[in-house]
Amino acid sequence: MNVSQHQGTIKDCKHSTQSKIIEELKTLKVGLSKQIFFQRRKIIDYEKEGVSGWSTFKLKNLCKIFDGTHQTPTYVEKGVPFYSVEHVTANQFHRTKYISSDVFEKENKRIKLEKGDILMTRIGSIGVARYIDWDVKASFYVSLALIKKSEKINNEYLCHFIKSDFFQAELWKRTIHVAFPQKINLNEIGECLVEVPNIYEQVKIANMLSSIDKKIEVEIHILINLQKQKKILLKELFI
Repeated sequence: MNVSQHQGTIKDCKHSTQSKIIEELKTLKVGLSKQIFFQRRKIIDYEKEGVSGWSTFKLKNLCKIFDGTHQTPTYVEKGVPFYSVEHVTANQFHRTKYISSDVFEKENKRIKLEKGDILMTRIGSIGVARYIDWDVKASFYVSLALIKKSEKINNEYLCHFIKSDFFQAELWKRTIHVAFPQKINLNEIGECLVEVPNIYEQVKIANMLSSIDKKIEVEIHILINLQKQKKILLKELFI
C-alpha cells in the first residue's frame, strides 16, 4: 500500500466516524423535540414562582403570514437573491437566482423579509421551515410562506415547533393532497394550532435546539471537507 492509499484508508475511517457523529446529533435532536413538544415534559428548573403551563393558539393569532410573488420574475446574472423551495429545503441561501433591484423594491413594498422571520415551504415539499438569523435582503416566490416575527411568540421557538410532529400533522390535514404538486393555502396555514409555553421557556427551548442545529452544521461542514480531500487523493492515485 502506497502513501496515497494509506491516506485514503484513513480518510474513509474519518468519513465514517464523521457521518456517525452527524446521525447521532440528528437522533438527539429528534428525541429532544419529541420529549419537549409531544410529551410536554418540563426540561428547565424554575426559580420563579407562578410559571404558567402551555397554551394553544391558531398561528394566525400569533403572527402575520404572507406568500411570495405570484409571478415568475425575469432573472438577471447579478442582483438581489430570490428564494424558492429548493433553497429552504437545502438550507442553502448563498447560491440563488437573482432579480433586479427594481423588481426587488416593488415586491419589498408589499412584504419585506427581515431577520427573525421564518420561511416555510407550502407547495410541493410542505412544512420545511428555516429561521432567518442573518441580515437579509432578498425576495421570495409564492411557493414559500413568510411567517413574520411577532411580539406574541419567540419566532426561533416557533420555527422549531413547526418542525414538530404536532404541527406537521396540522399542516397535513389541511394540505390539498389531490393537487399536483400538493399544496396548502395560506389561510389554512393560519388555522394550524401552535402549543406555546411561557416566554422564558420558549427562549430556553429555542436555545437548546438551535445549539444542536449549529453543531450539526459544523459537523456537516467537516464532512464536506473530508469528501473533498478524498476526491483529491483518489485523483492522485490514478495520475
